[in-house]
Amino acid sequence: MIKKLLVIFSLTTTLLASAQQNLDFEAWGFGGPTNWTATFGLFAAGSVTQNTTDPGESLSSLQLQTTACAFCPFFGLPAVVPGLVSQNIPFTDRPTSVSVLLRANIDAGDEALFIVQTTLWDAIAQTNEVIGGAGAFIPGGTAMTSWQAQTFPFQYQNAANPDSINIIAMSSDSLAGQPTTPSLNSILEIDAIVLNYPAGISDVAFMSGSFIAYPNPATNEINIVTKNVSAESVNVYDVTGRLVKNVQLANGKVNIDISNLDNGIYVYSILDKNNSKLNTSKFSVAK
Repeated sequence: MIKKLLVIFSLTTTLLASAQQNLDFEAWGFGGPTNWTATFGLFAAGSVTQNTTDPGESLSSLQLQTTACAFCPFFGLPAVVPGLVSQNIPFTDRPTSVSVLLRANIDAGDEALFIVQTTLWDAIAQTNEVIGGAGAFIPGGTAMTSWQAQTFPFQYQNAANPDSINIIAMSSDSLAGQPTTPSLNSILEIDAIVLNYPAGISDVAFMSGSFIAYPNPATNEINIVTKNVSAESVNVYDVTGRLVKNVQLANGKVNIDISNLDNGIYVYSILDKNNSKLNTSKFSVAK
């Protein structure tokens, strides 16, 4: 099933050159949430909408509804399509689970979907290999009238590190190759997606292209490079939140000696001159 979902990205990845984060759906633009691809948002009115009345968290959440699409048959697609959003970005971590707030009303015979996949490009086979996945099908007949927090563990196919992460949510999953009947009454609502890591580390900041850390995993040193002209320094924290390194950037670059750090996951924050966080991400030490 997980490998079948990669087919969906033939519909979505062409518009994802600069996708970043917005995992709490607070930012919206024309046709859908900012930095997400809303595949049918412009063709099927009402399939992807912003909920500011009673979101799961903060000021805004995402609502997906299966709707009629008069133009879709011209593109070889069905006349009834799901509310569908996706995000596909560079990513090299191995999360333990993903947490999300869900609310749903799925008609009998239909089925909704929320799934996260980490993948690795196979240059020989010219395909994306699924490294790990987490998520769930929301079965027909589900009437989840209040927001519920759900956590789904990642299941890994192998020990490789991925190079991308895909997030897919749809109100009806027939386009994912499932034998279901899309219903115009099926609604899936999502908010506050969070990736979870060992020892309670959670972080919603995906690699945005404005910074990179390498090698990862690291042994004795790690290089951090950022294109953000406001960046001044880097703080490194262990899994307890204790500050273990504070180093200054020079021309957006720094080489950090980590030879005295134990094996494990570390969080680093890139700071401006006022010590405000510009970016936060993770690296691992493996000696």
